[in-house]
Amino acid sequence: MSDFESNWEDGREDITQQLDALAGMSDAVVREFKKLEDELTKQVDEKMKVEDKRGNKWEKGGK
Repeated sequence: MSDFESNWEDGREDITQQLDALAGMSDAVVREFKKLEDELTKQVDEKMKVEDKRGNKWEKGGK
């Protein structure tokens, strides 16, 4: 147990660095998924647009 206690500070620094690296990677994953979600949403929105081809004369000022 005394070895653990005397070497705790050394290991703690390594753990902190590893956790910081993991946090950075997690942030990157979240950013990439957000980009993907935005792109997929854009594609779905573009495919869902419907053009009215009925030629409604009332909307175009016709009589």
